[in-house]
This record gives sequence, structure tokens and C-alpha cells, in this order.
Amino acid sequence: MLSYAIASIVIVLAALAVLWRPIMHGEVFLPLELLAHMPPWSYSYERTPLHNTINSDLILEYYPRRRLALQMFRAGELPLWNPYVMAGMPLLADGYSALLYPGGLLFLLLPLDRAFGWYALLHLLLAGIGTFWAARGFGLRLLPALLAAVTYMGCGFTLSWLAFPDFSPVIAWLPVALGAVERYERAVAAHWQAAARAGVPNQQHFWRRAQFGYALLAAVALACCVLCQLQLAFIAGSTVAGYWLLRRSLAAPRRLGGAAETLAGVAALALLLSAAQWLPTGALVSQSQRAGSTDQVIGGSLGAAGLLKFVAPAMFGRPVGTPTWGPPTVDQLYPYVGLLALALVPIGVWRTRTPAAAALTVVAVGTLALAIAPTALVSGIPLLNQLPAVYRWTMATSLALALLAGFGLQALLPTAETQPIETRGSPWPRRVAWASGLLALVGFGAVLLGDLQLLTPASKYGQYITLLRPSVRASLVFVGAGTLALGLLVLSRRRAPWFAQSAGVIVLLLVAADLAWYGLPFQSSADPQTLFRPTADLEAALGAGTARNALSAELLYPPTRTSALLARSPGLYRIFAGDYPSHQPNTMSVFGAQDVRGYASLFPRTYLRFARRWEGKTSDAAGWSQVYLTNAHRSRALLDLMNVQYIFFNPNSENERLYPGLELVERTDEGSVYRNPSALPRAFLVHQAEQLANDEELLRRLTAPGFQPGQTALMTAAPPTLAPPTQAEPLPIMTRYTALRVEIQVRASSPALLVLSDTYDSSWQATLDGIPTPVYTVNSVLRGVAIPAGEHRVVFRYRPLPFYIGAALSICGIVVLLGGVVSLRGDTTRTSPDHM
Repeated sequence: MLSYAIASIVIVLAALAVLWRPIMHGEVFLPLELLAHMPPWSYSYERTPLHNTINSDLILEYYPRRRLALQMFRAGELPLWNPYVMAGMPLLADGYSALLYPGGLLFLLLPLDRAFGWYALLHLLLAGIGTFWAARGFGLRLLPALLAAVTYMGCGFTLSWLAFPDFSPVIAWLPVALGAVERYERAVAAHWQAAARAGVPNQQHFWRRAQFGYALLAAVALACCVLCQLQLAFIAGSTVAGYWLLRRSLAAPRRLGGAAETLAGVAALALLLSAAQWLPTGALVSQSQRAGSTDQVIGGSLGAAGLLKFVAPAMFGRPVGTPTWGPPTVDQLYPYVGLLALALVPIGVWRTRTPAAAALTVVAVGTLALAIAPTALVSGIPLLNQLPAVYRWTMATSLALALLAGFGLQALLPTAETQPIETRGSPWPRRVAWASGLLALVGFGAVLLGDLQLLTPASKYGQYITLLRPSVRASLVFVGAGTLALGLLVLSRRRAPWFAQSAGVIVLLLVAADLAWYGLPFQSSADPQTLFRPTADLEAALGAGTARNALSAELLYPPTRTSALLARSPGLYRIFAGDYPSHQPNTMSVFGAQDVRGYASLFPRTYLRFARRWEGKTSDAAGWSQVYLTNAHRSRALLDLMNVQYIFFNPNSENERLYPGLELVERTDEGSVYRNPSALPRAFLVHQAEQLANDEELLRRLTAPGFQPGQTALMTAAPPTLAPPTQAEPLPIMTRYTALRVEIQVRASSPALLVLSDTYDSSWQATLDGIPTPVYTVNSVLRGVAIPAGEHRVVFRYRPLPFYIGAALSICGIVVLLGGVVSLRGDTTRTSPDHM
């Protein structure tokens, strides 16, 4: 227990070194400085130095969604639907929000501005402690296990994604899952040995409760991964499964079937526990903009040049705008694990005698190969070709390298620990490890040399030297210090134990310093009250002190003239920006504005097609994550259809002339604001409908010049019976509008179709005067309900069946898990130690 106490102190100190500003100074762990460089804030606030321009998704997606989810939770609603972007889209099902993850309770318990930092701290600590616990399970002693923990905590992948609420939990739980598998395997091996010595037949022996507990822990860890981010969860699950089967095949190949059965049980329980997330996400994926396409999905390969980031992680980075003690550029840092840690890896591989270390070597080589694989190669592999940014496999690479570095340090320290009994005399683990290491050396070296194209007219030698030059000084310092530390380690084998321990501590500190040099400048946090400095014009327009007084623990974006205008204009309508970049999609939802545009990782493909045809584009751009509508003027009537009331332009915008017929509301330093006088209300009646053969024909008709969407509805299904109005009809009255429920009072003089300009989804259900009624798909993406003559009450409710089925399955999974935990308190007997 003393070793765990020491490790916990070191890990806590390391985590605070990364997050001391959010934790101790109360800053918001988000790159808020980017906001001051985006219109309209860039016109009303003094420009702040840019620290990290890469993590813009945190303010474009993550904060607005998290704030919306928090508001819905507090209003007693589940965060299932987002009405603020793309005229409405699934929220929880997008698979990137981690809204059902238990760790997300921090966002409910803490003020939102503090929660981001504490959430990151929780998972950075879990990553460190989990890796240390796993390393101890691999047989590493205190210092080597601490080295593995600090390396994984500070590696490029961890620190690049630490601020992302869906990434950091998967990073943290992966070592826990891997450590649970290793401890399970060791317990099984020890049991088999004990049973053999006791002469107990295989079908009659007993096994220890700890084995079952480790299997349960692996299932819980993987379930937490699925609840957060499906792609990373797939990577984590594949890594754990591959490691488990390979390790068993090296240690006891005749018992591989037992490991496969236990793995299947662990996977089934993990999927059962997380069904409330992956079932709705799977339903959305099947009809999303990514379905059936690899063009925008796979991408993101590190490529051959990415191998150079093992020695210079910021070589492709963007210049840092503020003075920093780190490198002059900032870039996503994977697959960097530190020069000294990387130098220890081949030592660990060379001295390998265990199936565990051999399996880790294969994991490191295999996942790195996937991360640098060419797009053309990955595009032909099912499942893999649907994963965005294949470089994310370096998460598993980083963990494997961190553990192998621990093995390397342990090999250099005196009195190496006794190896597990099941590996004595077996040459295969070492052969597999050496073969994998040799394959990596030759293969990756050949890939890099091939990309360099030395001695050819297309040689990249000069380009790479130029990119590497800014990192040379720091690299030389760490290489020199690391060489000295390794020399001390070699000498320590013939000296007193304290000398060896001191050398080991020096190695640990050098690795930490190396990782901090590159990783700490990547982190962004700020105090909104001091970061945002309003201009004198804005202060005069809003009132002195108004800008700062509007900020709160939940509202982290300062007000602008635009937000003030929206606050003065209550009602149900949408906004649109005629320029890009201007009023970035998602950002204005913080002020309660609903947008026809959007930026999301996963959303219905029908809306992407609708937006593309709106702009006059014939391709779907499958896999695209942005709907900016920069050419919305091509089908001006669709702005009316989508209830767009306000349109914003940057100062001196040439695009204003593309939108005739608008009424100028105000022209300020932030640009021009126009009102759309012909915007249709959110809900309206039509008395005629046309049926088209397919969606493409429908969109051509919808975007045709002269088409009036306020008079005719277009459908691909047979429309209901309609009749011309017999008298003037009042506009439908919206009596209630929330994310999950819409109530409308409507009066029709004759049979009509009620069109709601919110996006259609099969999970939206409707009742007419309390009686269920069909919801039609109207105008490709909107909702419609048939209305008979008379006065009626229509209620739309969002009831996603995949979520409710998944929630029921998750409850069953919790019951199974609790039953398993209770069974650990009693004697557990099985016919095989591999069976759960």
C-alpha cells in the first residue's frame, strides 16, 4: 500500500502541474481566447493573444451542447434533441456528448465554468492511477510503474485531447481495462498451476473470486468508453481484445478458447451496460451523413511524416501567438511519448520474457501501423473505413509504449523481479517481441525513407530539416540528459541500491520534463472576466459594465450587439449569417438563438442533402460535418420556409446585395443585421400538396425559381386529402415549445396540412386532439400533420425508441453487474476459470 500512496502523491502533483490554473485559479478549461477572434466578438472586444488555435471545437460544439444538456436536465428533460442547430437534430445520439457517462455528474454538481477543469483533472488522475495499477499488474515495481503512469499521463495523445469531455474518459479507462485483463490472466495462470500441483481435474477445480472481479471491472471500463465516444471505444475494445487473445495464445495456446469465451462475456456486459448510448447512436449512424461513405470519414492518417513526430511533436504546428516556455509552434502532439521513454522501449522489448510484454509490443506496432496507414489502404477494410481520423489509434500505441518503457527501466534496475511461472522456459514471447520490434524498425524505417525520396528531384529532405530545426535545441538537451541518465542506470547495477533508485528518479523527472515542455503550452484556460475586454463603442451601446456583468458561471460567452438585439426580439424564429466566418454555427445558441446552419460530427444525411441542394450543389459531400449555407441566396425562398427572421453580415460585406428584399435593422461595428419580412412562421397551414417520385426530384422542385413553399407542400409519400380554404384562417398558435415537446393550437376552414419548420425524425410522434396521428415528411426535411376542418390541438413529442430500448437494456446490465458484485462476496465455483 505504501507504493500506491507514493504513486498517488506523484500522480496528483503531475496532474496539478498540468491543470493548476483551472483548479487553483478557477479559470475555465476552454480555449475562450479563440472567441475574441471570431465575428461578431472580434469587432466588439479587444483581440487577445492566441494560445492554441487547434481546439476550436471545444467552443463551437462542446460548450454549447453541454450548456444545453445542463439546462434540459434542470428542466426535467432528457437531453435527447437539440432544437438550436440545423433546424433541430438528435443531441444524445450524436455519440460525442458523453451525456450518459457517470463522470458527467460533475457538470451537474459543480458550476459549469469550474466543471470543465475538474472533469479533466478527474480523468487525468484516473489515467495515471489506472496506468500505475495496470503496470503493477504487469509485474513492474514502483519506479518503472510510475514511469509508465507519468508517460501515459503526459503523452501527446492524452494532453492533446484532455479538454474534450468525450475523449478524456476513454483515455483514462483504457489502462484500467487493460490492467484488469492482465490481472485476470495472471490469476488464471496461477490457478491452473495450483490445480495442476494439487492434481485436481480440470473440470472439478475451484477458482478465486478475484478473477471474476477483474472480468467485471474490464466490462465496466469498456462500458464507460462506449458511453463517451464510440470511435475511441472501438479502438479501446479492439486493443483490449487483441491483447487478451494474443497474450493467451502465447501463454497457453490450448486454452485460447476459454479466453475468447470470457472476452465475449465481458464485451456482452459492456454493451449491455452502455446500450442506452450506442443503440440511438447506431440508429443515427445508419442514416447519418457518414453512412455509406469513406471520403470524409477515414482521413486523418499520420502518414509517413507522422513518424517524425516521435522526436519533434510540434514540427507541423501553427505559431504560438503568446510568449511561452515551450516550442514556438503548437500542434496535436501524438504519437509523442518523450525521447527518453522512447529510448527505453527497445530495451524493454529486448529483455522481454513474458507473454504480456510480447503482446504489448505487437499492440504498439499494430496500432501505429493503422495510424500511419494510407487512406487508400484503410478505405478497403470494413469498419475501419468508417472511423474518422485513423491517427486516433495512437491512443493505444501510447499506452503500450508507456508500459514497455516501464519494462525497459525495470530491466536496467538491479534485482529484476521474478517472471511469472507460466513463462519460464518458453521462447515464444521473446521471439514474438523481437520479430515485432524488428518488423517495426524495418517497416517504419522503409516507409519514412520512401516518403523522404532521398537522392531524387522530389526529395523532402530540405522540407523535413526545416520543420525539425525549431525542435533541435530542446531535443539535444533531452537527448543529452537522457543519455547521461541511462549511463547512470547502467552504472547503478554495480552500486548501492540507493544509487540505482536515484538514477531511476532522474529518468522519471527527465521524462516528465520532456513531456511537459511540449504538452503544457498546448493547454488553454482563461478567466472570462479578465480575458474579454469590450471596446468603448460596445460599452457605450450596452452600458458601462454590462458586458462583464452578463458573464456568469454558465454563460461564458460575452454579450454583443447581436445578442442584445436577439434579447430584445423574443419569439420563435431562426437566424442565419450571410458570410463565413460570421456568427459561427452553434455559438449563438448560447444566447437562445436557433440557427438554420450547424456544425456537428454526426447528423441526419437528409439535412446535408437538403442544404447542398439549397446552395445549388449536386453532390452530397457525404461525411461533411458543416452546414454553413454560404450560397443560400441561390434559393432565397428557403430562408422563408425555414423561419429565418434575422440575417447577419460582416462589416462592408459584398454578400448583402445577394439577398434583396431584406429590411435593414441596424448597422454597427459588428456588421449589418437585416430582418426577413417574408419569413414564414414556425408553423403554418397549406391546402395543396404535390407528390414527387423521390427526394432528388422533390429538392429540384423545392429549389426551382418561383416555387412558393408557403402555399404548397412537397412529399414523396401520398399526401393526405386536402381542400382549398373556404375563408381566411388565423395563424397556428404555438402554445408550448420545448426541445422534446411542441404544442400547437390550429383552426382550419377545410382539410389542410400543418407544416412545422422543424426537421423530421422518425422518433417524433404526434397526436391530434389526443389521438395519435401520422407525422409526414414534408419538403424533404420538415414535419407535417393532416388537419381536418375545425379547431384542433396538435402535440409533437420526441420519443426515440432506440434510446428507450437501450435504457431498458442498460438497466438489465446494471442488475447483472450488481448480481456479479454480490456473488463476489460468496464462494464462486466454476468448471473453468475462464467462464464468467
